[in-house]
Amino acid sequence: MRSNKVGILIFGMFLLLFFHPEIHAQDTLALQQPVCRVDIGAGISGMEELATSLSGEIQWRQGVHLFTLQYVYLSEVNLSIQFFPEIPPPPPEQIRSIGLLYGRTFPFHLKKTISPFPFALLTNEESDYFFTISIGISLCQNVFRYYENDARVKIGDALYTWQPVYSSRKKIVVGIPFQMELAQRLTPTIGVVHRLFYQFDDRRSLWGFQWAIQAYF
Repeated sequence: MRSNKVGILIFGMFLLLFFHPEIHAQDTLALQQPVCRVDIGAGISGMEELATSLSGEIQWRQGVHLFTLQYVYLSEVNLSIQFFPEIPPPPPEQIRSIGLLYGRTFPFHLKKTISPFPFALLTNEESDYFFTISIGISLCQNVFRYYENDARVKIGDALYTWQPVYSSRKKIVVGIPFQMELAQRLTPTIGVVHRLFYQFDDRRSLWGFQWAIQAYF
């Protein structure tokens, strides 16, 4: 598992340092002025179970350089069916993280929109896009689920069963977030972001996909 994490980290650093696509003359205009962007996103992610994610980002772009202050919240979704109310479900695992990322962004144009409905209704026939690769460091508050023991649980009047008992513990760890974004500018002030992210620390690895609404200032 640790070797997989190191491999993804090396892959992210390689993309960040050596991925320099050619920027056409008409696209350089999009990089001339510094831009502040704020976005709010939501999506799905993978922990031990399926999880939902919420995020907020403040980004500052200067040329091809992008600096991001990021907050991410992830929480597992309990999809199990409770046949017996006497047996409580295991507590969900949760993660809150705040991080700083550095990335490179590259503008390009497409004749057709790739945004999902209803965002596609806001776009012109030709759209501005930005592809970004970022990596950084984050401080995470993780709520983990730990197995304690098996307990005898009474179901009904005379039926008993043994069930595992879990508890939750909090731990503060340092993580390394890596993400790739495809941002589309719908109007001069509003955009939409398709974001694929991966974060790992000494406890576990996390992945997810988000859609975000972005405001330009």
